[in-house]
Amino acid sequence: MKAILIAVIIIMGLSLLGWMTFRTSDNEVSVTVHPDKVKNDTKEAVEAGKQLLDEASDVADRVEEETPATSN
Repeated sequence: MKAILIAVIIIMGLSLLGWMTFRTSDNEVSVTVHPDKVKNDTKEAVEAGKQLLDEASDVADRVEEETPATSN
């Protein structure tokens, strides 16, 4: 039962992201996966992650520069 629930949640997520679409006609149901959309979204997410890490690194560097050195 858990596996079915997880599969349904994954399919709903993919369709909400636009990576998968469903179409119905008279006696047919079709599912289309859009690999270009998946590639583009993944590329954008990786770039956003890189930018986030760069910004975090810059903030850490600034904090380190502004923190007075302590001697033991």
